[in-house]
Order: sequence, then C-alpha cells, then structure tokens
Amino acid sequence: MTNAATITNEPGVNPCDLIDSGTQLTVLPAAVPELLAALNDDELSFKELADTVAQFPTIAARLLFLANSSWAAPVAEITTIEGACAKLGLAVVKSVSVSIAIAAPFDPAKCPAFHSEQFWSSALLVADVASWLAECSEKIDDKDVATVHTAALLHNLGLLWMADSIPGETAQALLMAKNNSDLSLADALKHTCGADYAQVGGCLARAWNLPGVIESAMKNHLDFSYAGDHWQVAQLTGYAATMVHCLNHGIEALPEDMRLERLGVRSEQRDAIFERLQGRYENVREMVRVLFC
Repeated sequence: MTNAATITNEPGVNPCDLIDSGTQLTVLPAAVPELLAALNDDELSFKELADTVAQFPTIAARLLFLANSSWAAPVAEITTIEGACAKLGLAVVKSVSVSIAIAAPFDPAKCPAFHSEQFWSSALLVADVASWLAECSEKIDDKDVATVHTAALLHNLGLLWMADSIPGETAQALLMAKNNSDLSLADALKHTCGADYAQVGGCLARAWNLPGVIESAMKNHLDFSYAGDHWQVAQLTGYAATMVHCLNHGIEALPEDMRLERLGVRSEQRDAIFERLQGRYENVREMVRVLFC
C-alpha cells in the first residue's frame, strides 16, 4: 500500500477510523521491524552495531554526518560507520537510527504549527528518562530496559502522523494548546480531530503489527491509572513524558502521583533523574537541530 495523499478530515470522522480502514495508513518502511529487533540488544558491540546500520544507507549517512558535526566535535574526520558508532555511543546511535527510520514516510512540514525540534527532542528525552526510571524500578527486569527505551522513543508518533495526514486540524490543536496553558494538547486534539495522539499512536502500532509492549506505551502512556498489558512500560513512559513536559515549561515541582509508587521508584531517585535530565536537555536539543531541523 502506498502512502495516501493528505485529505481533510471530515467532521465526525475519527482519524483512527482512517488508519483502521486503510484509507490513510502511512506505510512503515519494511526494514523498521528488523531494525528495531536488531537494536534492542544492549550487548551489541560497535562492530555489530555498525554492521546493522550499514544495511540502511540513509541512516548510515546521517550518523556519519552527526559524528563529523560540530555537535560531536571529532578530533579527526570520521570515515567509517564503526568509527561513527564509537564516537556517538550506543545509546545515541540506537535512538537516532530508529528516529530516522520512523520519520522517513512522514512530511510534518504540511502542518505549519508543528515544530520538529520540540517533537524529536521530546521523543529522545522521554526515551532516555524512561530507561533511567526503568533502571530504578522494582517492576522492570534489567534485560527489559532497552525495550522500555524503544517503546518510549515512539510514544508520540501519533502526533507525527496527524501533522502529516490531517495537518489543518492538527495545527488548530497545536495553536489552541500553545495559547491556553490550561488546555492539554491531548484535549485540544480531541476537540479538533476527534482523537488525541496517543489514541492515534495505538492505532498505528496495531496496524503496523508492532510488538504489544510498544503499542501499549504509545496508546496508554497518558492514562495514569492504566493497569492492562505492559502497564509498567506505559506508566514509565507516561511519567518520563511528564518530567520532560515540566522541564520544557519551567515547572520545578515534579508531581507526586501513584505512578511512581506503583513502579517502585523512590522520590530521591526521581529527583536524581530529573537533575540528570536537566544536564542532558540542551545537548539533545542541539543534536536534534543538527539532524532534523
């Protein structure tokens, strides 16, 4: 199936219906599931990582570009994928590779109110924070931390689809949320589009046959009380998104809510992670400017 042309969402037509019916289902690059599986291994060596990335020329080229950019500040020119992976580090290579692969079929430039820097910075930061929280959580095995990172990285993918597929209504919602601090983006999207980005993300994950744990994070991370399958990953992703939201909006008092207690994460651990996030914030934003803006 080829990507459908942009259409105007008719009043009363839920965007999830467009996805479920195949009317406007963006085609995920065929290599993405393979890439996700390959990069979900924390034991990969730089050579193995380079061999995997080398199968995707567009990703390899962007990684070489990033490794040689002023952001990475290499001492000498880097000319090999393995060298780029060693320079950037496993975590950055994995995040960037998945992000580039996922972004390929979308054109958010159709939606003038969509800000690529904010979107990708949030995606990357939420993934980092979710994995840090997972390392502290009593409910997550060490072997599952990489899965948490991947699931959280894709948590807001529904918004990218909306900016590409129903740009007019999405732009209205983005502007509404921007101009009204008491209105969440999710509620604004429900008002203008009939569904929020998490609902749309869940539909995309299901249509693309992504693993259930990724679908759960995409669909349920906004639900503070979610207790279904893979609830731990959904809650970790949701709280990580809350922390990034607080930093984006200059909110210093982090919320105390039942998610932390359910996950077995102590307040002092949360505070240490927030401090770590503050230290990483500008670095990630600069990296995103190099790659996506």
